[in-house]
Amino acid sequence: MTFIPDPAIGPVIASVISAVAVTGIFIAGGRLERRKSKQDDRLVLRRESASMLRDALEDLQAKRYDAVHGKTIPTVFAAYVLIWEKAWQRHSHRLPDGAQHLNRSVKAALSEALGSVVMAKDEPDTAAEPFADYDPTWNENAQVYLDYCLGWLNRWHDEPTDKAIMTFDEWLHRRDERYRKAMDGTDTLLGAIVNKVSPPDPQRRSA
Repeated sequence: MTFIPDPAIGPVIASVISAVAVTGIFIAGGRLERRKSKQDDRLVLRRESASMLRDALEDLQAKRYDAVHGKTIPTVFAAYVLIWEKAWQRHSHRLPDGAQHLNRSVKAALSEALGSVVMAKDEPDTAAEPFADYDPTWNENAQVYLDYCLGWLNRWHDEPTDKAIMTFDEWLHRRDERYRKAMDGTDTLLGAIVNKVSPPDPQRRSA
């Protein structure tokens, strides 16, 4: 028996194929749009977290300067530490693993310069304790390390390719290495000055 196709079937089949193809395109397009939307949301949230942490750290850096120059009192400085801690608790979960130490490192740098007032969140009684005696090396260390952290937050705000930041101890080791190289001639003294390298201190105050 010879099969004779119905002329009306061809357009119907073509319509079905076309509808399936269009549906597939819409589904794929919808998935891409949702994926892009999620990526955009993550970008917004990352930048919001970077901005909030950066702002709190900038304020803390400014208050460190005030403390060193006798323009603020321990309880006021402790309040800014708590503002930083609050920002950290809210936004740190968005930081990469290599930056999860940032809060500890910032407080380590500041405590070497200003004393136990930095630990006001965990030890509230320290909020009223006097600042540590001024030490130019440790105050410079705190200033430069906090600037380094602020620079990293700025970069992470714009592009999250930098997944790690040095801990304060790692930064101190790098500083000491640079200073030694400057002294033995394998690095230039100008390089040491540009990198704000200070002579290494034989003993940390909080050790």
